[in-house]
Amino acid sequence: MTGDGLEQLLEMAEDRFSGRVARLEGGAFAIVREDIQVTFAPLSGSPEYALVRAPVLSIGELARPGAFALAALAGNFFWAGANGATLSAGADGWLYLTERRALSEFGDADALDRCLDDFSVAASDWRERSALYA
Repeated sequence: MTGDGLEQLLEMAEDRFSGRVARLEGGAFAIVREDIQVTFAPLSGSPEYALVRAPVLSIGELARPGAFALAALAGNFFWAGANGATLSAGADGWLYLTERRALSEFGDADALDRCLDDFSVAASDWRERSALYA
């Protein structure tokens, strides 16, 4: 992608996911697909990258949130448990998948689909794992 890559990615997303893309503050946008909402946000000082983030589940709803948090921390080891993203607990008590992605990866809408698939698979996996801590 050349020029304003995030804006081009937004336009591609609006074409591919008509009615399921929300423009957010600061040039960010979110795509809702199936059971996941993935947000793409600009990275200050790095216009060739986007911060990609998706909420996975509310940790506070688990009976053993501390044990689950340790499992999520272990899942960050070499990104093995998160399809290349990182897992983090937000101040709001949610587990998030977050990744920095080069905008050049999104040469076509199929690449955007693959990114959303990656996040969906990882989120589903962690939702299933959370049943062990319910």
